[in-house]
Amino acid sequence: LAKNQNVDGGWGDCIGAQSNLAATLLVQAAFRLTGVPAQYDDLMLRSDQFVDAQGGGAALRRLSREDKTLIAAVLTSCALAGIVPWRQVPTLPFELACLPKRWRGQVQIPVERSSLPLLLAVGRAMFHHYPPHNPLTRLWRRSMCTKSLTILEQLQETDDSFLASTATTAFVVLS
Repeated sequence: LAKNQNVDGGWGDCIGAQSNLAATLLVQAAFRLTGVPAQYDDLMLRSDQFVDAQGGGAALRRLSREDKTLIAAVLTSCALAGIVPWRQVPTLPFELACLPKRWRGQVQIPVERSSLPLLLAVGRAMFHHYPPHNPLTRLWRRSMCTKSLTILEQLQETDDSFLASTATTAFVVLS
C-alpha cells in the first residue's frame, strides 16, 4: 500500500486508480490499526492532507445518501482506528432485521438484502461503541443483539465469507 500511494497523497480502489476519499480513509485505518506507517516518512502526512482537502470523514458522511451501509462500514473502520469520532458514523437500524417476518412487511428496512450483513455487523459495532442516549432505544437494541448474531451467522456462506465478497467479509469481521 505504501508503495502505491498516489501523487496527491490518496489511494484509489485499485493500483493506478484515481484517489478517492473512501479508499484513502480505509488505507489510513489499516495503517493506524497496524502501526505500520512509522516506517514511511511522510505517508500519513500526505494522506492526511488529501483527506483534509476532500473534507474529511464528514464529507464522506454527506455521501451516505448513495449507499449509507457502505459509508457506515468505512466510517466504522475509521472510528475503530481513531480517525473519526463514533458520532460521525451513521446509525444503522440493525434491530429492524431482527423483527419477526410478519412484522418486517410493515417496516421498511433501509438497505438492500445484499447489504444485510453490513447492516447487522456495522449497526452492532456502532451500538457497542456509541449507544443511543435514549434509554428505551438502548434497551430495544440491546434486546436484539443475540438475535442479530444468529441472523448474521445464517447469512454466512459455506466458505465463511459474506456475500462471497472480501470487502463485505472484512467489514463484518472488523465490526
